[in-house]
Amino acid sequence: MKRNQSTAEIADASQCPLAEAVALRKRKVLQQSSSVFSAQMVALAAGVLCTFLVARLGGAEGKGLLYRLQFVSSVALVLLNCGLGPAAVYLFRREAQGPENKIQAEEMAALLLWPSLLLGCLPLAALELSRLMPGLVHPGGWQSSALLAFVAVPACTLVWNLSYLYLATGRIVAYNLLRASQSCLFALLLLGLWLARIGGVRWLTPCWIAAVVLPALFALLVLWSSVGLWRLPGRSLLRRAIGFAWRSHLGAVVQYLQHRTDVVLILWLLPVRDLGVYSLAIGVVELLWYVPQAVSQVLLPHIADSTEAEANRMTSAFCRASVATTALLSLTLAALSSWAIPRLLPAFIEAVPVIWILLPGTVVASIFKVLASDLNGRGQPLKTVFPATAALLFSALGCGWALPRYGLRGAAAVTSLSYFLNAALYLTRYARFPEMDLRSMVLLKASDLAWYKTLLAGRRRWES
Repeated sequence: MKRNQSTAEIADASQCPLAEAVALRKRKVLQQSSSVFSAQMVALAAGVLCTFLVARLGGAEGKGLLYRLQFVSSVALVLLNCGLGPAAVYLFRREAQGPENKIQAEEMAALLLWPSLLLGCLPLAALELSRLMPGLVHPGGWQSSALLAFVAVPACTLVWNLSYLYLATGRIVAYNLLRASQSCLFALLLLGLWLARIGGVRWLTPCWIAAVVLPALFALLVLWSSVGLWRLPGRSLLRRAIGFAWRSHLGAVVQYLQHRTDVVLILWLLPVRDLGVYSLAIGVVELLWYVPQAVSQVLLPHIADSTEAEANRMTSAFCRASVATTALLSLTLAALSSWAIPRLLPAFIEAVPVIWILLPGTVVASIFKVLASDLNGRGQPLKTVFPATAALLFSALGCGWALPRYGLRGAAAVTSLSYFLNAALYLTRYARFPEMDLRSMVLLKASDLAWYKTLLAGRRRWES
């Protein structure tokens, strides 16, 4: 990437083939982001259906127990994916520009496959070790719950990392199918339970495990038939990938801990029923993150092989578009949840004010989700650590103080404020870049309305 190329040099090149390359890149970004956004809308519908069906079939206690399994497995996934996916995308897109170091898809598949399986099996190995050393942990129901959660971890890690193979190579349809498969399959299985009038945790848990494992097995089958399963990653590639991955992974882990500090403290301090209510609230508001996540996923490979000036323009445009779209959807979500929850899930009526408190911070969080992807694409993943760490400390201390005094609403208020803090720290850093001041990052421009029009019309054109 030519980082020393100035904005003026870009402007001077408007009469040369570089202008055509920039236009082509923008068309690709629009096309791929539209595709990912459409797939995320399907996953969004599946997520909404899963949230309400689990609450309907399992009640507040069943919702809390299943969420505990999902939470444990998701924490393990965040800790154990080790940033290999973003590292593979970054190296593939950067080094594909030079013929001497070009990475083949087979090499990247080997880089993602075997480390994912080995890392994903670590929790099961640790659990087996705890059984051989009975004095290490307290006996009881913990091991059976952990076993159910840890069974899902290798499959989740494999699906998560392998999806980056398709993202790096531009196979967006395959990427969408793999990413959305687990939530969509879980929704179908839950719908079958609801039609059969079967409920309870003993049915919800097997359905969730099947929805997680089956897409991973299918991904292995596809990989076996296309690039093979038995190739090992080369030492040079593995070394370069680990060098980038640990820096990217550190920021992602700290960011995830900020998102889940409130859940951990509620799990520790309050009854499981409160966890069920709060999990419904965050499950609803975090549906809004499908928008910035769709943008950030597509943005990463394009930032990795663009100039600094191009990256500045693309990131600021996608950032303000994400904020505006998320804010608009949040109003609809607030109205729907206020109407639907008291009527369809009266046992969860306490979640409504929690949702309203969480929504402002959830909208603002779309800023740092997009900007974190931009920093990874620029090869600066360590710069994502400080904002997330500051917000994590604020959230942990604040929730620890607010929960005993104000309950779930206090935790929601602190969490929402921590998102504002995180976004403010990112914006302060990006204000140093050309064309990335506060106004251009947050507020829509008149020219952005043309972008929305082309997105809705499905046209492959970007109006800058």
